[in-house]
Amino acid sequence: MRELEAGAREKLRCEQAAPEWRTGAKGEPMPAEDLRSLHNYLQTIPDFRKKRGQRCGIACYMAIMIAARLSGYRGIAAFGEYAARLDEEQLRAVGGFRSPSRQRFTAPAVSTFHYVLSSMPPDALETALREWIEQFSEAGAPVALDGKDARGASRRIEGERRMMVAAVEHGSGLVLGQVQVGSKTNEIPAGRQLSQDLDLKGRVVALDALHAQRETARCLVESCRADCVAASVKDNQPTIRKNLEDLDWAGAGWSEDKFDKGHGRLETRRCAVFDLSDQKWNETCKLKGRKQAFRIERTRHVRKTGKTSRETVYGPTSLGADKAGPDAMPSLAGNHWRIENRLHYATDFTCDEDRCRARVRHLPRNLACPGNAAISIIRLKASSNTFPKPTATAPRKPRTPSTRC
Repeated sequence: MRELEAGAREKLRCEQAAPEWRTGAKGEPMPAEDLRSLHNYLQTIPDFRKKRGQRCGIACYMAIMIAARLSGYRGIAAFGEYAARLDEEQLRAVGGFRSPSRQRFTAPAVSTFHYVLSSMPPDALETALREWIEQFSEAGAPVALDGKDARGASRRIEGERRMMVAAVEHGSGLVLGQVQVGSKTNEIPAGRQLSQDLDLKGRVVALDALHAQRETARCLVESCRADCVAASVKDNQPTIRKNLEDLDWAGAGWSEDKFDKGHGRLETRRCAVFDLSDQKWNETCKLKGRKQAFRIERTRHVRKTGKTSRETVYGPTSLGADKAGPDAMPSLAGNHWRIENRLHYATDFTCDEDRCRARVRHLPRNLACPGNAAISIIRLKASSNTFPKPTATAPRKPRTPSTRC
């Protein structure tokens, strides 16, 4: 046997595996002090249950589920298992029930977790988490907006898909919010609804080809007072794409060639920006508030296969020349796809959402909220090296549960 790591033989002879090798083991429950971070905001969730028979508040269940997600537990049964492992101090911290007969705090049952998540109004938990994450969000940071199918739930429901549209901050990777797509529509109106629910004033919202719509651009520019960047325009908008291709790009402002190396690829790209603010371009690319158009040319070389490919991407933006030039535009458009790696990949594989087949009532959407909160907490802890604490500003008063789906 040849050692690939110094001291590997001694570690293999031990009765227990070395701590750095225990990648498959479940994490231990978090300290009680860390469990108090979200409690103030979770207490603003209106309790939809009848008073009779209540033992624990809604905030207790939500805090336990978010902490379980952070410790690697997934699913309703896993939440009950995690709750059973909490000690007296931790159950007291989350507002658990103290049994008069047993003279100690008792953990909630698995069936109660299922009932709370499946019956809770869909906007209640999302609103509380959205208000909590706003205090850590970077003012003016660009936002990526995109949708994802909860494939595990969609396979269980014939003729219906459970899709979520989420907004993620480019730099920090915080999940600002999400909404569920209605059963008789698609993610385009859901994206407009999410934009109006969030505070996007002064931000730049990056969209993919599906959301490059006139009403979406009008909603962002007029209602939200934000700027929009369509990361690409494809064949779903043939008129806009044709208008952008026919522009005289030779007279546009071009950036210098930029070279990137990573993932086994060598990529060279350059960007051109065309000013559309003059009145003679009023009939070109009719999107609300568009001021510029950009063209990004990419050349990729795969070192393993030796193949070289070229791609040209067009898109409009409401940003003027004073806010985004040819050097800044590739980052704004390219960073939109970070939502695929920082949220969709994390929820599909890390949180194992693709294999989750929960489908009862509001269970798929409410079950996704603790996962998104866990992802945001990990990003905050990685950037500040401390667990986020609530600010001095008190949470808002409880709202009346919304019936909007």
